[in-house]
This record gives sequence, structure tokens and C-alpha cells, in this order.
Amino acid sequence: MERRALLVCLCVVLFTIQLPSTNGGYCNQRVTNYYAQQYCASYWWWWCTKHAYRRAVHFYSYKKTCCLGYKGDDCLTPICNPPCASGCKCVAPNQCSGQAAPRPPQQ
Repeated sequence: MERRALLVCLCVVLFTIQLPSTNGGYCNQRVTNYYAQQYCASYWWWWCTKHAYRRAVHFYSYKKTCCLGYKGDDCLTPICNPPCASGCKCVAPNQCSGQAAPRPPQQ
């Protein structure tokens, strides 16, 4: 029984470590890195008569960016479009506090 409880605790800990975190307004953006791959474009018998290059995936990486609707160095500043009326504050993306609806965009 003690072994089973230890196994359950270990599974819970490992599961919570694997859960993605939002880290405020940060999101991960996948970046694809390519390289030029040489290949034979034309054969004559068994000889290659013409070489060419194609773009091939080298590896994927992830970079931390602000999620949609957030800006700033810490990605915690929400963006309201259209901007909030005077005296109101942008509390979430496109949500202003202290008013019923955001004002129309200015021309």
C-alpha cells in the first residue's frame, strides 16, 4: 500500500511539472530553421549531371513572445482596440473598466 501511495504521488508531481504555464501574457512561438540541401537534379546513366538546392528543415525552436492582445516588456499590458474612453482603464484585451462599451475608433 505504501508503494502504491508513493507511485501516485510521483505521478501527480510529474504530471504537474508537464502542464504548460501561461506565464502572464507570454506565449511560445514555433520558429522553423532551414538549411540548403544539395541534391542531384539530373542523371545520365548513373552520373549526376546537374546539382540543385532545396530548402530543408534543420530544426525547430521556440521563442517567447507576447500573446495576442498583450504588449510591453513583461507582456502584461492588455491592448484595447478601440481605446478606452477617458477615465477608464484597459483591464483585459478589448475590455475596458468603468464603461458599458468602448468608444468607436477615431478617424
